[in-house]
Amino acid sequence: MRKIILASIPIATAIIAYLLWKNSPAGFKRKITGTLESIIDNASYIYKVPKALIVSVVKTESAGNPNAVSPVGAIGLMQIMPTTGASECNLSKTDLFVPDKNVSCGSKFLAGLISKYGRIDDALAHYYGGGKAVDYRKTYGKYRDDINKYVSKVMGDFIKFREYYG
Repeated sequence: MRKIILASIPIATAIIAYLLWKNSPAGFKRKITGTLESIIDNASYIYKVPKALIVSVVKTESAGNPNAVSPVGAIGLMQIMPTTGASECNLSKTDLFVPDKNVSCGSKFLAGLISKYGRIDDALAHYYGGGKAVDYRKTYGKYRDDINKYVSKVMGDFIKFREYYG
């Protein structure tokens, strides 16, 4: 029995190392290459949203899956609700599955929220939970737990990704 436990330690260490790497900026950065990186670069340039922030939203929202659909109906890389896609970017539900349209729309929407609130954390709270999420923070001095978890996750990744993207 002792041999089995000792033999499994390197395997467990390898699994933990892989999971840490996979969830690190370097691990996710491997998904953001080629065409997707160009799409993000373009949206960052046009809407003046830091590339690291767009990558952080994509990582948190869809893990880089352009075909992702959330249980509430958000679509694509940046998980845009069809109503937001239509009202903010004149996009159809089908358009939201197209990576360049999705990232452009999500970045445009995020840029507008940053401009509106003057704070990235409030912009992310609204992006995730709507305007009432920001109203809640203004009333109670903090975000709801689910909003706080989302904002903390994206902001944490944003800080890490700034090392890679500036």
